[in-house]
Amino acid sequence: MASAVDPTQASSLTTDTPDFVHRAHEKEASKNDQIKVIDSNTNPNDIREDPKGRPPPLLLSKEEQPVDGVFQNIVNFRDVGLNYNRESGENYMKEGWLFRSGRLDDASTADLKILTEKYGIKTVIDLRSELEGKMGQDLT
Repeated sequence: MASAVDPTQASSLTTDTPDFVHRAHEKEASKNDQIKVIDSNTNPNDIREDPKGRPPPLLLSKEEQPVDGVFQNIVNFRDVGLNYNRESGENYMKEGWLFRSGRLDDASTADLKILTEKYGIKTVIDLRSELEGKMGQDLT
C-alpha cells in the first residue's frame, strides 16, 4: 500500500517520491505563499519575509535536488583501472581498486558515505603540493 504524501510538507518528499508527486507539490507550493520553490536562478531578494521577519519555508525544485548515489561536491571522480583498460583496449589494471578525483575538501557527508559504502574506499592519498594540502587540512 502506498503511503500518502502531503503536498504542503517539503519534509514528506524524498528522492524516491515519484516525479508526479514532486510536480504536484511544486504546483501547490507555488500557489501557497507559505512555501517558496527555489532553484539556482532564484534571486534572494525575491524571497519575502513574513511580518515577523522570518523567511518562508523553502523547497528546492526537483531538478535541483541531490540525486541518491551521485556526488554533490566531488568532481572528476573516476576508476583509474576502468579508464586505463578502456583506453588501452587491454585488461592491464584491476578495476574498482584505484580511484582518483579532484580535491575532497568540500565533500559532503553524503559524498563521504558514497566513497566508503559504494566504492569501499578506506585510504585517501593526497598528491597535492604542501601548499595545496594546507588548504584542505580539515579532511581527515
